[in-house]
Amino acid sequence: MYNLLEADIDFLVVHQVGNRFRNEGFKKSNECLNIKENIDLMQAMGHYFFSSFQNNILSLYRFIHENELAFNEIFMYSVELFDCSEEQKFTRISHKMLEHLYKTSEHPSIKSGELYISKFSNCIFEGERIEAIGIFKSELKDIYIKVNDNDKRLELECDSGININSLDKGCIIFRTQKNDGYRMLIVDKQSKKNPAKYWKDNFLGVNIVVNSKIQTEKIIKVISDFEKKNLPIEKTTEKERIKIAQNISKYFDENDKFKLEQFSSQVFSKPEIRDDFNNYVENNVSDILSSSEFKISKDSISKSKRIHKRKIKLTKGVEVLIELENIGERVSIQDKFDRENNERNFIITIKN
Repeated sequence: MYNLLEADIDFLVVHQVGNRFRNEGFKKSNECLNIKENIDLMQAMGHYFFSSFQNNILSLYRFIHENELAFNEIFMYSVELFDCSEEQKFTRISHKMLEHLYKTSEHPSIKSGELYISKFSNCIFEGERIEAIGIFKSELKDIYIKVNDNDKRLELECDSGININSLDKGCIIFRTQKNDGYRMLIVDKQSKKNPAKYWKDNFLGVNIVVNSKIQTEKIIKVISDFEKKNLPIEKTTEKERIKIAQNISKYFDENDKFKLEQFSSQVFSKPEIRDDFNNYVENNVSDILSSSEFKISKDSISKSKRIHKRKIKLTKGVEVLIELENIGERVSIQDKFDRENNERNFIITIKN
């Protein structure tokens, strides 16, 4: 659905924002940062901004307002930023975003930090290369140990800084479907399932986008991730894992609606695996599966072709790819160890 790995940072400005309840104030930057010539810094900031979005299963959001969209402040500022090509104007608009964030940071538990506002190009969304606006906030600092060489000996000192592997809060707004509030992704490290109310509702003013296409694509992603990461080898044989993959393919081919309980019972024969899967779904896509049922988008189901094949890792550097639809049910694999010759032998049998 989206890919940020090739995105370029065109504009970037950083401000400090405090907690309004504690009267901490904020500090504006009056110009954008010039980091394009510093390759290491560009790569570090790209990793900091994008890794939390690339490596997680996320829902799509859009700007909303109870009256009309034009009253949503961050939406209107985003419209201005997308149309902006001058650094000074970009900085002035970012000041408005900073002031709006400070105004909504009224709860005593909200942490102070840095606010990063950026404009990106070459973002892939729904197969198209488009622009995006990034709004990020760093709240927590990590302690680092630095090693310095003073010729006679190595010395150690402590310093604090931002962990580029751990974005606290972020939002990426894609330049598409403007009249319907754009499309965006949100992350919140402190509240992974439900982003903090002040960030999602009070500051951004968004709600989740739900339709059959999004639901289908997201459940396929969850199923695929569960297969790869959470289907325990100790609980299943390779033959059982092949059968599970076949059942998944069969379910999407034969059903027009996705029903969670029906899917679990038809795909997973062991109760403990069904429970593991249901818990995995609850932790990752409960926001779009509140009714546990939705219409399967046949336009999106082609993306499930990746689960029609099963890659079996026999040992380090040796894998077998099986076409499940064609020969999956006729394949059996035996792993035998020849003690006499100190060899590990794999016997792959395909029944006619």
